[in-house]
Amino acid sequence: MHVINEWTCSSKILSLHDIFKICQKSGVFRLVKNEEDDNHIRIIICGTYRIQKNKKSGKVSMWCYKLKDKDHGVWYRRNFLPSNVHLFWSRRAAFDMDDWLRNAIKYIIKSLIEAGFSIDDKLYLYRIRASNGKSAFISTLIPSSVDEHSYHNDLFHSLGKIASFNYPNKVQHISKHELLEEIEKKIYNRVYKVIGVDNEFNASKALSKSIWMMVDKTIFTKYARASHCSMTYNSVRQAMFEDYLDFSKRICIADGADFGGLWPMVGSLRRQHKTGRFTLSGKSKELFEQLSFPYGISYADFKHLRHTRLSLVSALNNNHHESFKVISRLLRNPLVKNYPTQVIYWIIDYLEGRYYSERENDIYRVCSKWLEYHRDLFKNIGFRKHHIEPWDTSRWEMEKNQLCHAIDWLLNAEPIIHKNQEWPSFWRLSDEWTQQLRENATAVIKEWKGTGINWQTIDDSSSELITFDDLCNEGQEMEHCVASYAHWCASGKYLAISVSMDDERATLGLSRTEHDVTYQFDQMRGIRNQAVSRNMLNKGKQILKFINTSLKN
Repeated sequence: MHVINEWTCSSKILSLHDIFKICQKSGVFRLVKNEEDDNHIRIIICGTYRIQKNKKSGKVSMWCYKLKDKDHGVWYRRNFLPSNVHLFWSRRAAFDMDDWLRNAIKYIIKSLIEAGFSIDDKLYLYRIRASNGKSAFISTLIPSSVDEHSYHNDLFHSLGKIASFNYPNKVQHISKHELLEEIEKKIYNRVYKVIGVDNEFNASKALSKSIWMMVDKTIFTKYARASHCSMTYNSVRQAMFEDYLDFSKRICIADGADFGGLWPMVGSLRRQHKTGRFTLSGKSKELFEQLSFPYGISYADFKHLRHTRLSLVSALNNNHHESFKVISRLLRNPLVKNYPTQVIYWIIDYLEGRYYSERENDIYRVCSKWLEYHRDLFKNIGFRKHHIEPWDTSRWEMEKNQLCHAIDWLLNAEPIIHKNQEWPSFWRLSDEWTQQLRENATAVIKEWKGTGINWQTIDDSSSELITFDDLCNEGQEMEHCVASYAHWCASGKYLAISVSMDDERATLGLSRTEHDVTYQFDQMRGIRNQAVSRNMLNKGKQILKFINTSLKN
């Protein structure tokens, strides 16, 4: 009996080589495999995960393969996938293929441990002497990883000794969590040497192609309209299979139903309700009653959005500020149809963070007068100057800048708006306000900290404006209202940066990201709020990226 128990015990002990062989036998090396029989279509990923479609019902399910011993296992249903499946291939999909491989190895090791197996191998011992004089022992499965643990003036000395371990039962001088990570890493490194980067690259393409066997094209069309919009930086090219699958299971839309501009509101159902299934017949009232809006919107405004361009409703749908109400009202203006979608999106984007409820009617009046004044501009000049540069939209950017400047005047100067005032009057008054601001500006706070970046050593053509005098001088030289942002700059909510490049100069404005230390692009203006060149705009975005990277570090 003693001999039988000893044999049973030893059969439950695995070496790292044994685990590598089990991974090989389980099909981990075959990154993507397609199978089909009379009832099902299957995609097997790394031998461990399976996406399956029933041919008769069309239902899609997800599975994982759990080992019960070294040679056999059972497929179990699961509710989610451990990594992304891209519906449209991109280079990012190749990196996610690597995540599939790592997760498959982790899952096989986990299932073996849960089945009662243990892992037996050798650890290398080191002595660490910290800068405070204290010393301790550490052990590692991967000697090269010792360098990753070193910091400051700590000294690591190899003892030239090897100790055995039996995970998860006997572990010394290293935590179980760290040892498990090193086991997974060592198996992964060996598997990766066999597979190689080219196989991962090709497998990611094969997976993005094969996954369309699981997609219902009619449902996907509805999903794309409800959940994606390239103008709001959420292109359908970024769509993931699991997100599509969640939509197909939770949102049931009657055949032939078309929500028009309200499709993004259909997508909001999943964001507002994390669980539950919705059946929609296509009626606006039915959809309106199942949604909630943080700042209120009338059914009349909501219903009108059905006849508004989808991308504009998508931009409105991403708005979680008080300006939601005035923007939805603005979209009801019939003159919006006379303008390029991109121009209206610029206005919506600007209004999003600049709004006072008591000035709603005045903001709407200024915007509507601007729409009236420029109603024939698109018909006369189009949107882009294709005969000069394909991307040249400077005239529209300048006109939009002037509207935004008038809104700043409206919110800061708090003037009395008369019913019969037209756009030229608003523009003239906002321009006079800018001149008065430059002449009569007084400092509440004379200087503030800013980002603390030494711009002289990084880019001497850029300088952060961190004093009230700097803001006023910039406003005088550039003839715009940057001085009105002094309070925001002093509170850390806003950054103003003077940027020069070749013969061009501009002022870059960055607003603080909500609940974060980083900033986001707000505006970049030339002299008298003129539009800046594409090269200058790109430089502004590079400065933003550098600032956010510095603040995160």
